[in-house]
Amino acid sequence: MHERRVAHRDLNPENILLVSDEDARLIIKVADFGFSKKCTGINALRTLCGTPGYMAPEVLELYPAYDTQSDLWSVGCILFLLLGSYFPFDDEDTTESQIFERTRNGQYNFYPEFWSNVTKGAKDLVSMLLTVNPNKRISADAALGHEWINMRDSALDKKELNIEKLQESVIFARDRQDELSRRVSKGFDSGDSIGIGIVLDVLFQLTNIS
Repeated sequence: MHERRVAHRDLNPENILLVSDEDARLIIKVADFGFSKKCTGINALRTLCGTPGYMAPEVLELYPAYDTQSDLWSVGCILFLLLGSYFPFDDEDTTESQIFERTRNGQYNFYPEFWSNVTKGAKDLVSMLLTVNPNKRISADAALGHEWINMRDSALDKKELNIEKLQESVIFARDRQDELSRRVSKGFDSGDSIGIGIVLDVLFQLTNIS
């Protein structure tokens, strides 16, 4: 998709679908291309759009000018949520203006009580995705080549798939996303093994969807 200069512009957990094939294998698909647009030039996108909590800093500027790299920021937010079980720039007492300010400045924390069991490689990739300067932010192709994405299966076997944690993260994200959407609409008009599987498929689709 990015090779064809198309930006999705609204990547968030609700737009990542899990479906099963005839062999009962789970397949991850990126959905909802309502905001997607072809970039006709460098930083040619100008519309303020997306889902609060996943929008890149360059999208939130007074005069937005951004590119496909904004999608990688959204992937970073999704990965952060899956691994840490909380949003990088939001908590229950945060106003929308504070969320946007933290986003613009890239202010987030890896709190030990949530991240102590997450590998250094995973946190490294999150940091590369949540880089404020889009020119320095890791690309989808480069992220696919990251060492954490390419961990051996034996390394993943040592980690249990915490389904309960995944369900809690998704429910939290959905509820918080609905609340943020209601609040922000008033202001303008318009576990490692889990993370690797979902983010790997999203990154692959960003680089290969035609």
